[in-house]
Amino acid sequence: MPSPPPENPTTATSGPPEAGTARRKRALLALLLSTLLGLCALEFGARWHALKGFDAAVDSVLHTKFAAQANSIARVVPHPELGFWRNPLHPQHNSLGLRGGEEMLGPRADDRLRVLVLGDSVAYPPEGFVRDLELGLAARSKRPVEVINGAIHGYTTYQERLYLERILPALDVDLVLLQYCLNDNYDFLHQITESGNMLLTLEAKSHLFPQDGGWLATLTRSSYFVYGLRKTLYQRSQEAAVHPWEDRVFGSAWRPETWEKQRAHLQDMALRLAQRHVPFALLAVPHEGQLDKQRQAAYPGQVRYPQAQLGTLCAELKIPYLDLFGAFTQAQDAALFTDGIHLSEAGHRLAGTALLSFLDERGLLPGL
Repeated sequence: MPSPPPENPTTATSGPPEAGTARRKRALLALLLSTLLGLCALEFGARWHALKGFDAAVDSVLHTKFAAQANSIARVVPHPELGFWRNPLHPQHNSLGLRGGEEMLGPRADDRLRVLVLGDSVAYPPEGFVRDLELGLAARSKRPVEVINGAIHGYTTYQERLYLERILPALDVDLVLLQYCLNDNYDFLHQITESGNMLLTLEAKSHLFPQDGGWLATLTRSSYFVYGLRKTLYQRSQEAAVHPWEDRVFGSAWRPETWEKQRAHLQDMALRLAQRHVPFALLAVPHEGQLDKQRQAAYPGQVRYPQAQLGTLCAELKIPYLDLFGAFTQAQDAALFTDGIHLSEAGHRLAGTALLSFLDERGLLPGL
């Protein structure tokens, strides 16, 4: 009896064509689902990072919030005059947008020493030189000490002037200290993004969110992850300046025409504080590029031009002025910066130490 023909292995294992199609569909579906889950994880991670917390990220997802609103999530919200400010409805802020409670407002109930620091992201960190100033004053004073950190990311001298005008009537302080950065010679350098937390230069904002819209701009507005990715790519596409005065942002401090406005801002703040018999002082933080010894030797007058302008203005207006250029130049091997302008831990420590000595030498806090 003849034996049956050998079985075709391919036919035996593959099954009918419909089975192969079903497997491919399931594999494709699994790939799509895993990709979707991965993108969701990236989006949630981006929100967690941007909003500084898991709970805030969850809330932003559940409420589909990306537009800036006066809610308890956003730390910074739009303001019609200031451009933006700290959200007064945030649980860590008071009604004037200052970090802290309402008890810091109004007359002091005790013999408390109180200092207000205004500035931008250089002075903003809670663990930075503003905290060191408070600890140093507390160690020397027999009175309770409170240093209010009123610095706001992205602010310019103009915005700080407007903010002081807004909050001063509610504050009882012994000294106001203004921190100056070399990107402060603008009216508004930054605009708030639709997230309510992220700031962009006007140039970057026009690139990421063009007025004519389009699907990519719409996607950028709705996704923290896409926004962060596009912002990073944009920043990397910008050519690094050879010298600080050639930088698109910091170069404004080397333009003579910008200093007339700076004079007006500082004069207004000084007069406003003098009317309340409150001392006023200014602290200038250098750009890391200014500290390069070779650049200082090659461009001796140009390197320090902004600080020289500030020194002249402060002398005319009788504003005590601390320029950190010299102290930072001497200690430049200590890695004082994180990105060219924001201070490292060592930079904050040095600034705090120099500031305490400056206040002592100028006698700006009598009866300390």
